[in-house]
Amino acid sequence: MAIRLNERDMQILSHLRRYRLSTIEVLHGLFFPDTREDAVKSTLKRLKGENYVASQKLFPRGNEVYYHLAPAAVPALGISPASSLKPSEKYVFEAYAQLLFCCTGDAHRPRFSQDEFEECFPGFINQAPDFANRFQYDAYYLDIDEHGMRRLGRILVDRGDSNLFNLFTRAVDVADRAYPQFLAEYRFTLAFIFPNDGRKRKADNLIRSTLRNDRYHVRLVTTAFPSLHRFLGDLVAPPASPTRSVG
Repeated sequence: MAIRLNERDMQILSHLRRYRLSTIEVLHGLFFPDTREDAVKSTLKRLKGENYVASQKLFPRGNEVYYHLAPAAVPALGISPASSLKPSEKYVFEAYAQLLFCCTGDAHRPRFSQDEFEECFPGFINQAPDFANRFQYDAYYLDIDEHGMRRLGRILVDRGDSNLFNLFTRAVDVADRAYPQFLAEYRFTLAFIFPNDGRKRKADNLIRSTLRNDRYHVRLVTTAFPSLHRFLGDLVAPPASPTRSVG
C-alpha cells in the first residue's frame, strides 16, 4: 500500500518538479533547517522506497547523488510522465548550477514554473513565439536587486569551455526579440553562472564592451561550491565563501 504523503513530502516533490533535481544538502537547508541531516536521508529513503523519487550519481566517480522525480510522483503532482524521467547527462550540469544559484547562499531566487510565469505575465507566452518555444529549456526567475527593484531574470550557465562572446550575443539576440517591453523598462536581468573567478573576470570585461547597460541589468555569479568544480575536473580549490554576485 502506498504511503500517505505529508505536507513536507509534497513540498519536496514540488521542489524536484521545479528544479528537475536536488541534493541532500539543498533539501536540508530548505526543508529541514532545524534538524540533522539524518532526517533528510530518512525521508528520501521512504520516498524512494515507494518510487516517488529516484537517485543517480552526481559524478561518474564518488558517492554523491542527486534526486529526481520517479513514476509514483506523476499522479501525486498531476504532471506529465516525462517529468519523472532521468535528466540527460548534459542537462544535469546546467540544472545543478541553476539549483545552487536559486536555492543556496543568502538570496533565495525561485525559478518560475510555466504556470507561475503565465500568472505573473498573462498572455505573454502566447504573444512571443520565440519565448514560448524556448521556455521549457531556459530558466527564468524573479530577480530582486539591493534596492528592491523586481525584474524578470534569465539564468545562463557557462561550463568553463564556452565561447563567451557567442554565449552573450545569443542571449542578447533572444532577449531583443522576445522581451522588448522588459528591456525598454530596464526590467530584465541576464544572470550568468561561472565555475570560477577567472571566467567571471573575462566575462566582465567582455560584457562591458558588448552590452548596453542602460537596457540590461547583468548579474555575474561564481558558484563557490566544490562539487560544481568537479564537473569540470577542476582540481583548484574553490573560494570558501558562499555564492556571491555582482550586479
